[in-house]
Amino acid sequence: MDSLSRCLEELVRIDSTTGKEQRIADYVEAKLAGFGLAVERSENNIIAGTGSVMLAGHLDTVPPASLGQLIPKVANGRLQGRGACDMKAGLAVMLELAQSENATFVFYSGEEGPLPNGLNLLHEKGRLQAKLAVCLEPTNLQLQTACRGRLLTKVTVAGKAGHSSLGSQHNAIYRALELVAKARGLQPMVQAHGGALAVTGIESMGPSNATPTACRILLDYRFPAGATMGEAETFLAHNISAGMEFLDRAPAYSLPKNLSAAFAKHLGPAGVCPGWTDAAQLSGWGIPCAIFGPGKLELAHADDEHVVLKQLELACERLRPLLRSQFA
Repeated sequence: MDSLSRCLEELVRIDSTTGKEQRIADYVEAKLAGFGLAVERSENNIIAGTGSVMLAGHLDTVPPASLGQLIPKVANGRLQGRGACDMKAGLAVMLELAQSENATFVFYSGEEGPLPNGLNLLHEKGRLQAKLAVCLEPTNLQLQTACRGRLLTKVTVAGKAGHSSLGSQHNAIYRALELVAKARGLQPMVQAHGGALAVTGIESMGPSNATPTACRILLDYRFPAGATMGEAETFLAHNISAGMEFLDRAPAYSLPKNLSAAFAKHLGPAGVCPGWTDAAQLSGWGIPCAIFGPGKLELAHADDEHVVLKQLELACERLRPLLRSQFA
């Protein structure tokens, strides 16, 4: 536990906000080389080891709210700091396992956006090779072998300009709010089918004394693991607006039952990831990937982001048998 806690503290002290991953990549590269592993680095993306099971984790974090979040605080068996949960706890587990286990360890940049994802770069270079993979995003040590898809959409509602003192039956904001109400009304049905729908932005432009000619709404739809992209698009077009613009698409995925069972044998009962992770990308590239890691997703990016240190030790204990199984 001491080595895991110490490693996590060192990782949290490094500001690795997206676009600033060089220092943490240097740290990881030095650690892996010190373990005697051959290390391949492309920009701030690192691959070490040659095992048939891949462990993958991103180096970057969202920005710290203050410099104080880069000073790890340990109390009551927890470590608090920016990235402690998402996902430097997972990185510490990977580095611990790299000392003794045969696996392919992939550390990459740019996951939190908006810069290019380093995993894509490694894939384009043909450097990602494995039979199976585990993405160590925070799952509170609950195995996840499926993940929701995502559709980020923009709806532009037209209105008619007029002097605000006269009111307007053609106010674009009022019309947009009707769509917001529609989205809110869909929540029970969406949630009953394992999805989520949220309005994440609304804006209009123009002078303060005139009714706006347009209002834009952003909708983030997380559709169920069993749904296709086409089905998700049709659902939104039918229930919200046929004139929406799709800004970002991420397909849902679900591992075949036999592979899900193989992961579950070592990591426990399988569930569904409520968000979207690079496990979907790896699976789409022919490397079936599960999600399993220390930390709670609801603490990711939070001001009080923290992780229970015991979970790092438990993660190592659960992952070692998988790495030593028939897949290794």
